[in-house]
Amino acid sequence: QQSFEQFPVSAELVGDQAGFLQDNMVCELLYWNDQPIGVTLPQSVVMKVVYTEPAVRGNTSGNITKTAKLESGVEIQVPAFVDTGDMVKVLTQTGEYVERVRE
Repeated sequence: QQSFEQFPVSAELVGDQAGFLQDNMVCELLYWNDQPIGVTLPQSVVMKVVYTEPAVRGNTSGNITKTAKLESGVEIQVPAFVDTGDMVKVLTQTGEYVERVRE
């Protein structure tokens, strides 16, 4: 059954994915005996990088990554070319960087 009602759920039900929740995000709730027992977020989200260190010039060998803080406060690993202000696509299950998104 599909509904677009809003339901309060506990943070522990969302778990580690809570940092990927966004306003007006459509999620699936799994119920058992009229009680929510699970939350499924979309497979990926697009979020803004609010802080990351600048890339080091000349450090282009291999798959160099650095830590980036997203608008929700979650920190993920991103490639060296990602800058503060960039929009990035992230997998909600793993927190893994997928790609940089152009606006």
